[in-house]
Amino acid sequence: MAAAVAAAMNTHPRYVPAPQALRLTLVRHLREVEGRAIGAPARERVIDVSDADALQFLAQLYDDSYARLIPRQPSQRGPWEWDILAVLKAHLLGTPAAATTPEQAQMLKSKLLTILQAAAATPLKPSGPPPRGPRTGQRAQPTRKKPKKKR
Repeated sequence: MAAAVAAAMNTHPRYVPAPQALRLTLVRHLREVEGRAIGAPARERVIDVSDADALQFLAQLYDDSYARLIPRQPSQRGPWEWDILAVLKAHLLGTPAAATTPEQAQMLKSKLLTILQAAAATPLKPSGPPPRGPRTGQRAQPTRKKPKKKR
């Protein structure tokens, strides 16, 4: 089942999901299948957590100012912010925020720290002008010699 979901998510050549996003998709699917298997009514199944709930839980883990750093608009979020939300949502699907133990909170903080360290180590695109000189793979044009002036 996990391989089928991972293969389905990797069908688009330009979209490579993060492990956190894959894990969140699998947890959602498992919660849905589990709810159907035990015969729970559809309205009682919890198969998704909203971004607002995840951000509120992030504010509980740290403080409110830290949670405000993640944009509220999904179109303004970067890949690392999506990873942070995916980790929080996967946790909230299995454990309510009020029932999170200090050990689980510490584990979540270490996961979030790892994501932030990976974000800090990712090289950014240079914002300045492109470097001068011949580009790799191209032949440089030789300079032309000028005739000497005669006296």
